[in-house]
Amino acid sequence: MVEIFGNSAERAVRTGIVEGLPTTGNPEDVLWAAMTAAGMPAAGSLYPGRTNCFLRTTQVFGLSHDMARVKLIYEPFEGTNTSVIIRVGASLSTYQTNKLPGTQQPIAVEWVPTDTTKYKPIPLDYVPIVAMRPMRRVSVTQLRAGILDVAEAASFAEYVGMVNSTTWFGKGPGSYIISGADATISKYSGYYQRTVEAMNQGLDKWSHYGVLRSAQTGKFAGGAIGGTDDINTQLSTLVAMSYMPKSIRYPASSTKGVVRVDPYDWTDFTPIFGF
Repeated sequence: MVEIFGNSAERAVRTGIVEGLPTTGNPEDVLWAAMTAAGMPAAGSLYPGRTNCFLRTTQVFGLSHDMARVKLIYEPFEGTNTSVIIRVGASLSTYQTNKLPGTQQPIAVEWVPTDTTKYKPIPLDYVPIVAMRPMRRVSVTQLRAGILDVAEAASFAEYVGMVNSTTWFGKGPGSYIISGADATISKYSGYYQRTVEAMNQGLDKWSHYGVLRSAQTGKFAGGAIGGTDDINTQLSTLVAMSYMPKSIRYPASSTKGVVRVDPYDWTDFTPIFGF
């Protein structure tokens, strides 16, 4: 029996007879002997001459003390270079910031009263707000034939915390970070399921920005808006820089009251996610 699905996926059933099985006479021995008989295909093996049809289930039926009927069920699932399941979602996350999301410009306020005889000016400072940040998720699940070995499992887990080194899913380097990776292994069926998830925080790359704050006065570094020490200008310089893994960078000017940190290492997402 053979069934053909879209994208050349196939499902097939093979049947056969196994004879001359060495048993002790117990009916159960016939079944186990047939499973390990010479020439029995291994779980996860390809249907002869096909590219997307793998052995998922083996059924054995005893016929006599030394004979059994075998039913081999082949189905399409993730092998090399086959399709994957992609899930895309998003949610909002609250966080506190004193910088405008996307541009990272500080939310700066200063006050010069009209009547300086009654009120004292308040120097430039940065006002924190509670903002909503969109967190976009891309999850890829692959069902693969074979056995997940220790070396592959170890390298798979090491991807967590890495950002994309090239443009991926429409976003430039440093925009997505791998937030989770896990594998579900089936001991008897000859396959394992692998899931990787990446997250993107909207307009911002996975960079972090800091404005120096005085331990004595509690004020943030920065001069008058538009002046030589304008933090807006310095931060705009930092935001325009490309992502550079494991780096600490300052604006080109001599003033270093602000800093950009790109703490996460990066890697090519294409081999990991399959696209």
